[in-house]
Amino acid sequence: MVERKQYCRQCEARVTLTEASRCASRFCKVKQDWPVTSARYTSPELLAVVANAELVICRLIFRAADGNSDKVAAIRGSSTARGLCDIRMAIIHEAKRLEYSYHKIARAMNRAHPTVMHGHRISRRLYVDDADFRARCDALSVEAA
Repeated sequence: MVERKQYCRQCEARVTLTEASRCASRFCKVKQDWPVTSARYTSPELLAVVANAELVICRLIFRAADGNSDKVAAIRGSSTARGLCDIRMAIIHEAKRLEYSYHKIARAMNRAHPTVMHGHRISRRLYVDDADFRARCDALSVEAA
């Protein structure tokens, strides 16, 4: 049986159904040729192109990392260090305040959208209870304006 072709949601290439489901979840076949180095984190504009993400969310990520490309790579990486998780939740909180969807936030942060949903639930509680977290979020929102 010949496998049906469909369009990839990220790169608009015509791919098989199995490739399209893999591509739509996290990694785009077209973007896989890009080397996995911190060179992709030199600017928010480049990150937006490579991750196929919203530029405003990428700018939030760079502001939270103070423009440090290694820290941007760590934020988008898999580390579960407390400081990085707090930064991620602050970015998620501010991106949701700007009314971006979970899917768009997840694409920019290299996460699955249920992970972003979970982070947003936690960030809403932290925003009310934790003054340091609230200050971090407010600093991001002042810079975003």
